[in-house]
Amino acid sequence: MPPAKPVRVQRRKAIDEDATPSTLACRNRLDLLKRVRERALATERSAFDLRLVAKFVCESIAWRHRATLEGLYDCGVGNLAARIDTLQPSEIALFLLDCALATNVMVGEGDAVEQPSYLLAAAEHYLSTPTLPTQPTT
Repeated sequence: MPPAKPVRVQRRKAIDEDATPSTLACRNRLDLLKRVRERALATERSAFDLRLVAKFVCESIAWRHRATLEGLYDCGVGNLAARIDTLQPSEIALFLLDCALATNVMVGEGDAVEQPSYLLAAAEHYLSTPTLPTQPTT
């Protein structure tokens, strides 16, 4: 990055003086993100990266889908993030796949007729059977 010109520095200082603490915090965090990203681009992905992404995805999943994952990983309610810390990179990759597929397992009354697109795509890829078993209606 070229060195900042004196005019830009003065303008930035003037803007910073009028900025709210939250604006300054956001700006500092964005600067940090840019530095981390630059270094990450030059580095091969690692177990740390995968765990970080897996934990973010886990926190972003709705509770009913998280319950499906907690059952798959036999870790108990609220312990999924701790379980991620014990996984090897290949297991973390499977966990991320499970996160996508788990969103198609638990359905509400209004969603029961909707097709589970991610689950069906995975079934076609891994099992060559892209259909759900039929269930008798009662």
